[in-house]
Amino acid sequence: MPGLTTQRSHMKSSKRNNIKLIYISPRDVLKARSDPIHIIASCKSFAKAGLDVELVAPYYFRTESIPEDKIRSVYEITPESMFQITHLPTRLTDHSTPMAVRFEKLLRFSWYFFRLFLVKREQSRYERIICYSKCLISSLPMLTMRRLFLRKRVLTVFEAAAYSHGFWEKWILKRFDYIVAINPVLKEDLIRELALDPDKIIVPPLGMDSAFHEPLKKSKEDARRLLGLPTDDFIVLYSGKITLGTDSEIALLLKAAQLAPFAQFYFTGGKPEVIKYYNELAGSLGLQNLHFTGFFESLEMPLLYMRAADVLLSYYPRSIPTLRYMIPNKILQYARAGRVIVSARYPAIEFMLGPNGAIYVEPEKPPELALTLKRISEGEYDTAIISQNAVTRLSRNTIHDRTKAILEYIL
Repeated sequence: MPGLTTQRSHMKSSKRNNIKLIYISPRDVLKARSDPIHIIASCKSFAKAGLDVELVAPYYFRTESIPEDKIRSVYEITPESMFQITHLPTRLTDHSTPMAVRFEKLLRFSWYFFRLFLVKREQSRYERIICYSKCLISSLPMLTMRRLFLRKRVLTVFEAAAYSHGFWEKWILKRFDYIVAINPVLKEDLIRELALDPDKIIVPPLGMDSAFHEPLKKSKEDARRLLGLPTDDFIVLYSGKITLGTDSEIALLLKAAQLAPFAQFYFTGGKPEVIKYYNELAGSLGLQNLHFTGFFESLEMPLLYMRAADVLLSYYPRSIPTLRYMIPNKILQYARAGRVIVSARYPAIEFMLGPNGAIYVEPEKPPELALTLKRISEGEYDTAIISQNAVTRLSRNTIHDRTKAILEYIL
């Protein structure tokens, strides 16, 4: 098990009002996924705004983790956006149970904040410390210490992407100074159910990041050539978490694939045992148009697949309890890829992309999805205009505009 490891940088000599921002990550950043991309982009942006930024993340044991000494190059962290990364040692793996994950996070973050505030007395070095969290359980030690003796020296902020209405979730959320909500629907529910002061909740603009631009400049033909994909196939891509379940989005897409033999369905991501399960299921159904890539070491590979595709899918089922609010981070990358997005119709997605930024279909209706894909393949939609609508809507604000809005509001 590694010790407490950090990556330090040559910090800018002039920091914004001598403020430190501690970004509490819900997961490690050593695996190529959309959520770590968003977390790193946020930290880079806070650092560019002049804050002394430290990203604190749990360490997971896995064979395909990004080497710690390559994080800067993998995530394109430049000197002007450099920040410190602290990995908290744990015994966690991808197979750890939810209870084990919660216990480890609570234990490790308790020790981290104990050392930070009581041993190192970090709060004495700064005019203000902002604890910016995306993980409720990891925030508990910090909230407790802040309530006992730190008071106004530490400002607490939680970035909420969803809300599951649990008792402990409500109890913890009420104790943050500010909440950054991902959309107005989430803000309205938090105000109504928690009786929070509306001024405590900010809905900043959705900011588009400019990192990983190189693979997104490739033409569809060049992307397919680099990936070894057939030039004439009609390729439908799903990028994201691949989970087991008869009502999962993958199960729904398999049903659509049965009805759409004209399309080749590609899935990026997925653990080996999960991919094995779906490959066996596809074989039993006689499906020949499913392709699973597994995870990549490079963050650029999923973007290259997006450029190689004709259609990008987001098709979550109704069974996801937080779907009312959920805006997947991958949608920003989908839009940047310049390919038409087909999505199940949900309020949060439509708020993000607008009525003309995607082709919407009813959820949990694979026949309708298959028919829509058929119409796209036959040229019934102007996919170039639809994809451009998404880019235009989302590129109105950058990740730096989002950061500026958050800092101006809470400071």
